[in-house]
Amino acid sequence: VNSHGGNLAVGPAVRDWNRQDRPLRILLVDWWTLDRSPEGAALKPGSLHADGWETAVALALCPERVGDYRSLKPSPIPWPGAEQADLNHLGIGAFRPAGYWGDPSAATPEAGRAIVRSVEENLVRAIRERLEWLDAEPRYGGPGRVEIRPQAIWDLDDGLELAGAAGWNQRRADWELL
Repeated sequence: VNSHGGNLAVGPAVRDWNRQDRPLRILLVDWWTLDRSPEGAALKPGSLHADGWETAVALALCPERVGDYRSLKPSPIPWPGAEQADLNHLGIGAFRPAGYWGDPSAATPEAGRAIVRSVEENLVRAIRERLEWLDAEPRYGGPGRVEIRPQAIWDLDDGLELAGAAGWNQRRADWELL
C-alpha cells in the first residue's frame, strides 16, 4: 500500500517483477485513489503535496503534527509555466520552499475524517477485487503474453520483416552478427 505519489519508480518495478510471471506477484495499491467522498472531491482539484486534501487527512489522523495551515496560501512558482511533472527535474523545495504545493487552508478535520472513512470502506474491497483478478488471470500478459527470450537463427526472417515494417535500418548481416 503506497503512501507517496512521488514513488514514481515503484510502478515500473512492480510491472517488471510481475511481467516475469514469478510465483510471487506484487499488488500495488495507491490508497489515496480510493477516496470516493464528496469532501475529498471538493478538495482534490490540483492536489499535490500538503494541499487541502492531504492536510485534511493529516488533521483527521495526526492533528498534533499539523502546523498553522490556515494562513498558508499558494505562493507564486518561481518559474512561470512549471507544472507538477516538472517535479521530475527539481524537487518540491525548488518550486515551493515552504514545502506545500496547493492550498492547505481549505482543509478541515471533518473533511479528513470523511476521506479516511471512504478509503477505509474501499481499501479492503479494492485489494480483494484485485487479488481475484490475479487468481482469474495468473499470467501477467494473459493468454496472449509476449515471451522475452534470446533471438535464434530461425527468427531472422520475422525479425527482418518487423525491421522493414518499422523502418529500421538493420540488414540481414546485422541480425546474423547478433
